[in-house]
Amino acid sequence: MSTAKQSVTFGRGVRSEWVKLRTVRSTWWLAGLSFVAVFGIGCIVGIGHKTTYPLKASSALGGTLLATLLIGSLGVLFVTGEYATGMIRSTFTAVPKRTPIVWGKALLLIAVLTPLLIATNALTVVVAGSLSKATHPYSLTDATTARIVVGGGFALALFAALGSALGWLIRSSPGALVSFFLLTTVAPPILATINSTCEHIAEYAPPVALAAVLRDSHGGSDDVGHRLSSGAGLLVLLAWVVVPLVLSQVRVRRSDVAPG
Repeated sequence: MSTAKQSVTFGRGVRSEWVKLRTVRSTWWLAGLSFVAVFGIGCIVGIGHKTTYPLKASSALGGTLLATLLIGSLGVLFVTGEYATGMIRSTFTAVPKRTPIVWGKALLLIAVLTPLLIATNALTVVVAGSLSKATHPYSLTDATTARIVVGGGFALALFAALGSALGWLIRSSPGALVSFFLLTTVAPPILATINSTCEHIAEYAPPVALAAVLRDSHGGSDDVGHRLSSGAGLLVLLAWVVVPLVLSQVRVRRSDVAPG
């Protein structure tokens, strides 16, 4: 028995999680809907762009905010689905330390989704630009456009990791999904209306940090996310992922498997 436990490594745990991720139907549905949201809205924006000035990548990727809800839901269900089916018991039996599973799931989501989302962004920007009336659309070789395409893909993948962290903390699909929606959509604008201090805090909320990553400097800077640079926006999003994951690590090590 001790030999079997010693043979369990972080890499093997991640490979096991990869099998779960690609065999769960919700993964493909939510990933597909995320593509439809980004690409579909991008095409609509491109068709509606009637000026000859190039369409900004940030405008073409206007569907990213909707995609955060879908990608975040994917992360939530990747964790809470195991609690719902009881599979979490066999998972923790195979990996008794539990901590590698918490971080393994999050890192796997980021590693799998980032290239897919970057490809989605790139395709969306190119197609939206070609559908617009712009005489010379921005190319993917343009530094700002490339930063938005790549940074935006990575930033969006971080929302899946955030969703997984909420799944570990709450361990209920409805509760975690509602919490993710409140955190990323409802709370920031409400918080900003309370007073100036709360407004300043709200400027570091996940959707505002994402807006900073997507900010396009062509023709002047956007108003959204103006307190954060694109790099700072990524750091803020990373903090939103790391802190809940640390709390999740503590929770799964101290609590029972069954949800309370």
